[in-house]
Amino acid sequence: MEHGISAVLLDFNSTLQALPGIEGDRLLQRLLSGGLRVTLVSPRENTAQELVTRTPGVDLAGAGVGLAEAARQVLQVHALPPSALALVAGVALCSRLSALSEHTGCRAFFFDPAAQQGHAGWQALPRLPDLLHRIAWSWHSTDKDCLVVGFTMKWSRERQLAARGFFPLVPRDGLVFLPLDWQQPLEVQGPFHVVLHKATDELRSLLPNQTPRFSANMDLLCTFLRAHPEVCLVDRFEDVIKVCDRIKMATLLRGIRDLEPIEGIAVRIPNQCEAQSFADPAALVDELSRHGIAAPCIVKPAVACGLPEAHQMAVVCDAAGFADLQVPLPACIQQYINHGEVVHKVYVLGDQVFVVPRASTADIAPPPTGPSPAASSTAICFHSLQPLPADLQGTNSHDSTGGVRSIHMPTIHAAVDWLNPRLGLHLYGFDVAIETTTGTHYILDVNFFPSCQEVQDAAGAFHRALKLARVRHGQQAWP
Repeated sequence: MEHGISAVLLDFNSTLQALPGIEGDRLLQRLLSGGLRVTLVSPRENTAQELVTRTPGVDLAGAGVGLAEAARQVLQVHALPPSALALVAGVALCSRLSALSEHTGCRAFFFDPAAQQGHAGWQALPRLPDLLHRIAWSWHSTDKDCLVVGFTMKWSRERQLAARGFFPLVPRDGLVFLPLDWQQPLEVQGPFHVVLHKATDELRSLLPNQTPRFSANMDLLCTFLRAHPEVCLVDRFEDVIKVCDRIKMATLLRGIRDLEPIEGIAVRIPNQCEAQSFADPAALVDELSRHGIAAPCIVKPAVACGLPEAHQMAVVCDAAGFADLQVPLPACIQQYINHGEVVHKVYVLGDQVFVVPRASTADIAPPPTGPSPAASSTAICFHSLQPLPADLQGTNSHDSTGGVRSIHMPTIHAAVDWLNPRLGLHLYGFDVAIETTTGTHYILDVNFFPSCQEVQDAAGAFHRALKLARVRHGQQAWP
């Protein structure tokens, strides 16, 4: 009985040495984080040593050890059936590799850049990263219940999530993951059961009253999905777009005020309004007053994610703070909520809800009852993904309990039940600030596909959410 591939033996000289360093490193990192055991064979051990040093977890066969002996050692040390080991070498070693494969029962793959993509057969690899496809589908071919998930996101995000077990190549929770390769047509990479994306990584522009513009790769993905409606997409682009614009999101969230308080705890959004200019601070303050907003307030760009300016924000403590304010326009201005210096990160993965407290900005007294926290400025600018400036740093740690209200889970679950049909997302998160005097739970921001950094077994919860998404997609086992 054939076994899916769980170990790879690469002839370094005829494979990885032919790749640019970054490409070889990325391939090895994907194999290792995917759960593969990786061994390099090199006639001169020192030629591959640098690569092994850069990529902890890769084994290096001893000097002078050839493919046959290295294969025997890998099978013996890891107690693997022969079909679980993939032997990979350049096409010049095709005959030797074929004989070794026939003798041992190991799978053999030939790196052959001249092979025609899509017509190369199972064994030939026109590009070395095609090995990932062979590994993923080796598991589905031996277990039809194993689903193949194609995915795409920026490399830094993939690497961070992969290190936490999000993207196994050796099945976990009945799933294997295959990164989409934009250097070849999607048609020759599939079929896929599920496609996962982080389209906000591919956002190119977001202009007022216009549909967000994404990269050409996302256009290719949309074309592929239109031709393959059987593929489950997580999540639909029309739903992801909802969380890209803070002003439009505020309009969507406004209806949450109709939720009845539970045990005296209400869920709301802060009063907020749109700003097209900061040129006339007095007129802007009047406009804020009409929307029930008084100092202090927080100013955020309308674009919520994907673009560099999305995280350039400011806390404004009085009208003078709007003069020459360096926050991109148009902007969304929210009432600042004093929240005991703790924000609660709520993560929704399918039908699972997780809440994690995190240290946040300081409480700020409104003028004139309290001075501005900044001695030299009535506006404090900051980048939300970087350490806070000293003027906004609180004194509580994220696990402090003194004076901090606890999250009210029935209220959170009611909010999630309200949000789910309106967002249509399987993977999303939102921030909750609990107002210190009333206990009202304020939803501050909503985002797609959060990292769930502090969630225990986040990878398992993530996998369950993808499987639920496919069930909801309404497809039977395919192909």
